[in-house]
Amino acid sequence: MNPLNSTTIDETVPVLIVGGSLVGLSLSLFLAKQGIKSIVVERHPGTAIHPRVSSLTARTMEIFRSAGVEEEIRHEEPPFPREFGIMFVESLAGEVFENLMEDMSAYFTDASPVEGNGIAQDLLEPVLRMKAEQAGADLQYNTEMIGFEADEHGISATIRDRTNGKTRQIRSEYMVGADGGKSGIRAALGIGQHGEGTLFHLISVIFEADIHDLFKNQNAHMCFFANEDASGSLVLYPGTNRRPHVYRLDVIYDPEEETIDDYPEERCIALVRAAIGIPDIPVKFKKVLTWEMAARVADRFQQDRIFIVGDAARVQPPSGGLGGNTGIAEAHNLAFEAGCRVAR
Repeated sequence: MNPLNSTTIDETVPVLIVGGSLVGLSLSLFLAKQGIKSIVVERHPGTAIHPRVSSLTARTMEIFRSAGVEEEIRHEEPPFPREFGIMFVESLAGEVFENLMEDMSAYFTDASPVEGNGIAQDLLEPVLRMKAEQAGADLQYNTEMIGFEADEHGISATIRDRTNGKTRQIRSEYMVGADGGKSGIRAALGIGQHGEGTLFHLISVIFEADIHDLFKNQNAHMCFFANEDASGSLVLYPGTNRRPHVYRLDVIYDPEEETIDDYPEERCIALVRAAIGIPDIPVKFKKVLTWEMAARVADRFQQDRIFIVGDAARVQPPSGGLGGNTGIAEAHNLAFEAGCRVAR
């Protein structure tokens, strides 16, 4: 992190949140509900444009219910059939080798009055943004933090508008790094990580195709597949009136042998068709992404008045959407602690 270039403070705020994706947005909402103002700086121009996290547990929905946002989430959530499970197949249209998970009953536990759901991140984040702004959070997109200094009373941070390059100085009592698995805040604080580390690297292909009935026929929310042409996984993101059904193909790759440039649209579509099992099925290619599946935990989550949450604090395999759900729980716990401190 670069040092501050000026001692002039343009704005003061109790909490500065760096990173305005799922966890940062949730934290801003939870704080606002307790009357604690925050500024959120997010380098991207808006909320998520890709589905990513695709399910919320009953406990997560309990948290959102307590924050007064359950009704809005229910309005936006797509159908989430309880009978859908996870299958291991030759292809989506091919032979079923094994039923890996019978159904989604864990998201509808009788232990809670609140049901989980299958809302994806691109549908959830706009709801959280609206509710956070209504509650008083200041969300600043296309903005990044480029430096900070901490002292015993708080943090002085430099933020930059990515559209025009202008910088401002913000003074906060606390700062929270919700800036992802490659957290610049964690690195600047010298906080190490421990755990198994990298498990493998994956290529993700986001696409549209007329295959919803194939998932329905397989009783599947997700399929792992293996055939002579490809192996990996297919994930269904059910559509709503905001967008159609979207799907994600994941295949393992070796970043020492290949890059994303080795996966042009033609190759991605061929992989998608191999996963579906219909060679000539029309496919609408949307995006190809790379990501790392890893298991790491930060050596500590706090340094004086600075905290880290979400993937900045720990990364884990995405099974069951537990990375996002755990991050929301962390944000809720941190906001609760902040409310207790204010009350004292």
